This record gives sequence, C-alpha cells and structure tokens, in this order.
Amino acid sequence: MIKASDSRLALLLSVMAPLASGGCGRTELDAAIPLPTGSPIQTAPTFNESVNSDLDIVFMIDNSGSMQQEQENLARNFPVFISALESLPEGLPNVHIGVVSSDLGAGKYAGANVEGCTKIGGDGGVFQASPRGMGGACTSFPHPESYLSVNGTKQNFPGDISSAMSCIAQLGTRGCGFEHQIASVWKALGGDVGGVPAVNQGFLRDDALLAIVLITDEDDCSAPDDTDLFDPSQTLITDPLGPVDSYRCNEFGHLCDGVPPPRTMPAMNLQNCTSNENGKLMRIADFVSFFKGLKANPDDVIVAAITGPTTPYSVTLSNVRIRGTQMFEMEPRIVPSCTSTNGEAAPSVRIRQFVDAFGDNGTFESICDGDFSPAMARIGDKIAGRIRHQCLEEPPVDRDPTRPGVQANCEVYQETNTSDGPVRSSIDSCDDVAPPCWRIQSDSTCPGTGTEVIVDRGSVPAPPRTSITVLCETCKTADDPRCSGS
Repeated sequence: MIKASDSRLALLLSVMAPLASGGCGRTELDAAIPLPTGSPIQTAPTFNESVNSDLDIVFMIDNSGSMQQEQENLARNFPVFISALESLPEGLPNVHIGVVSSDLGAGKYAGANVEGCTKIGGDGGVFQASPRGMGGACTSFPHPESYLSVNGTKQNFPGDISSAMSCIAQLGTRGCGFEHQIASVWKALGGDVGGVPAVNQGFLRDDALLAIVLITDEDDCSAPDDTDLFDPSQTLITDPLGPVDSYRCNEFGHLCDGVPPPRTMPAMNLQNCTSNENGKLMRIADFVSFFKGLKANPDDVIVAAITGPTTPYSVTLSNVRIRGTQMFEMEPRIVPSCTSTNGEAAPSVRIRQFVDAFGDNGTFESICDGDFSPAMARIGDKIAGRIRHQCLEEPPVDRDPTRPGVQANCEVYQETNTSDGPVRSSIDSCDDVAPPCWRIQSDSTCPGTGTEVIVDRGSVPAPPRTSITVLCETCKTADDPRCSGS
C-alpha cells in the first residue's frame, strides 16, 4: 500500500444487500479491477448492491410485570421505525420480523414464589404471533408463519406492517421476573442444543442482514437451564443466594471495580460495572460470538437496545417482609438509573456490554425517554443505513473549490456475476453523464464526515449479483485546505 503525507484513497463501504434470486455474500474484486492512477491508493474491499435486500429483525420485548407503559409506547412508535426502512431508495426491504418475550422461566424452578415464573422454560424463544393489540381484537397478525414477512407485494398478514407489529408486540406483563433477554433471542435463532424452534424455521436467511432490538427495563439475567440461581427455598439475607429477588442477577452477574455489588450494605455510585463473565449467568462474550457467527461476515449483525442507562449504579437497603413469615429484614435493591413517565429502569450493564461488542453496529437508547419516537427513528436509520449508505470515513478532496458542491476525485467500478463469469465496468460521475452514475451527497447519519457516495441508477435497478468498488481521494483531517475550503 502506497501512502502520501497529505492524502489517501479511503474506503466507502456499504452493507451487503442480498439478492431476491439468491445471495452472493461479500466478494473481493480481483486484480483485474483497474485502480486510479496519479494518487496515493489504499485498496478498498467491495460492497454489494442489488435491487432487493433481505433483512431479518428480532424484537425482544420484556413481558415482566413493569413493562405495560413501555409496550404501549413501543406500539405507538413502530410506524417511525418502519418509515426509516421505507425511506430506502427501493422502499421497504424484503423483511422478516419476529417477536420474542424475555420469559425463559427460572431454570428448573417454577411457581408463584419464583418472581412470577410459572412455567419451566417460559416461552422458549418461540416467536410470539398471536393477536394481542386492541385487547386481542386486532386482525393484522402473521399466518401461517410465526413472524411477519414482506417480499415486494407479497406479505403474510393483512393491513400495513406497522399495524401488524403493534398487533403482535404487546405481550402483556405476566412474564417471568427473572428476564432472559439475550438468551431468548439466542434460543429463537438456534443457540440452544435443540436448535431453532420448529415454528421459527424459515425466519433466518443466510444472506440477510440480522438486526436484534431489545426493549427492557432491567438488565439481562440469562442463566443456564440447570442453574440454581433462582432457587426459591433460599429466602434469607444469610442464605447463600440471598432473598428471591432480581437482585440476585446483579450480585451474581455484575462486577463493579472487580467485585460484586454488596448484599448487606448500601453503596452509592459504584464504578466500572461489567458483566461477571465467570459468575452464574451466561457469558456475554459467548452470546456475541454466537450472533456474529450466524453470518459469513460478522458486520452483517446489528444490535440495538432501549433500556436503562448503566449509570448511576447504586444499591440501597429496604425493610422487606420475609416470604412466608411475619418477620422483616433489610434486603438489597438496585436503585433505578432513570425514571420517567414510562416508569423506572435498572442499570443494564450486561446489555450495554453486549451492544458495545458490535461497535458501530450497536445502538444504545434510554428507555426512560418519555417518547420512544426519536429512539425508534435512530434505530431504524441505523439499520437502513447498513443497506443504503456508502459513507466516507474521511473528508473527500474537492478538486475544484470554485464550483458548487464537492468535486470529488473518485473512481467507481461494478462487477456483475453472470453465467459466463464476472463482467466488470466503470461508472462515471453524475457531473458528466446521466444515470447510472455516482455522486457525492450529504447524509447526517454517516459518522464523522456526514458524506456518502451513492450510485444513482435512475429508474433501472442494479443487475442481480452486482458488487461495487469505490475509491476516493480524501484528506487525513478536515483541516486540510483541500477539504476545508480555506
């Protein structure tokens, strides 16, 4: 790789957009692709372009006792989320949307004295497709699949997709109070030894983008099926597991400055809280590896969460009656990290760690925002951006500052795989030719530069199995006069 001191060619990379006729995955163009001359070069991988894209989305919706208002807020704002996907140049992708609850039961324990966990295994990661909106009177639910499916003009539910999502997503508040948020998605997509649940078969497509969206007001308490963490026979502060309460998930699932949060004393503003990867809960690192491993390219997995901020993290003591007795004792409770008209939320340390493991593909939003509309818009934009955007990571050199706009020095090539082999051709600038052509445009959702390169094809879609290579001359910093205009 040749590099100069003042400029280089920067990668513009979009998400894979798989094909309706069969996915092609990401491919590197071989050396036969010509590279620009006369400028320093940094070799760029390809991004794939297609008339149709496949997108699989799993919504995990907490159905424990404190989630009524949050579910209603979510249902009101599904249209905002869908609008972001419909704003793509070719409209709504070929989308599958599945909904799972947070209820996987409480391991080998069940009963009213186990935080409302009345069924061994809970909902088992099975997609929830029954009509629940409007008190169960809504009619826009999927059939025969257990998930929503839209492919062009074909869909497996009546009405519009926002109404269908609202119909099936209001799961109620009778779920287990020991929420297994991440493990529910893990089970839904085949992470457990039994594989993908039968009714979930067909949802996950090899070449589709995968998006996971978690909506919850407590941190993840995913535990193995054989755990003793939820043992209801231990009820006292002096018992090895302590009282039967979700605080167990914190004590045995978190470390703050390297130690578990205390059980017998209050603590304010604990610092550096992380998942206890050697505790009683399932390891976040293992979940991350599983979900990334579902795709040939781990960058095709997008994760978002609307949940409680990780700070402040404080513990208080409450005078609580011991279950089954008339005696009281001081028991630990996590102080909510935020409150709002939606209620309150606990610090979601493990969920934040999970989201952050996906880098730029992770989005973390507060559930205590009174209106989920901005959060749902940002999550929708993030997912749509992985289909649409070819964002410049560095500012493009303006070769002619006297002209309006940015006169970028880019070279764009396309390769289409045909039965006779790959066919390669260049694409010219829209300044010089009519579509198909490339152009630079502003996009506030592109990190850093707020600039993207798009291939404008007019009314003619991209040929199937088409990939694009884009190389542009850029500045290392925006202060470079060739990019700053100074």
